[in-house]
Amino acid sequence: MDVNLPDMNGIEATRRLRETIHGRDTPVIMITGHSHKDIVVESRRAGAVDFVVKPYDPQLLLGKVKASLRR
Repeated sequence: MDVNLPDMNGIEATRRLRETIHGRDTPVIMITGHSHKDIVVESRRAGAVDFVVKPYDPQLLLGKVKASLRR
């Protein structure tokens, strides 16, 4: 989930996803160009399982996706 989305930010979208039956168990990895501590903290509070800062290494992201799917 990108933090910067056109209609709402990814943190709010993650919160809303978590409120749905099907979204409760959907792993969300936040992806953004902003690594400010408050964005990371809010993303985790919203239900994100991990966080990646752009630009990112595709292998790093793949590893995080695999790890989140094993949970």
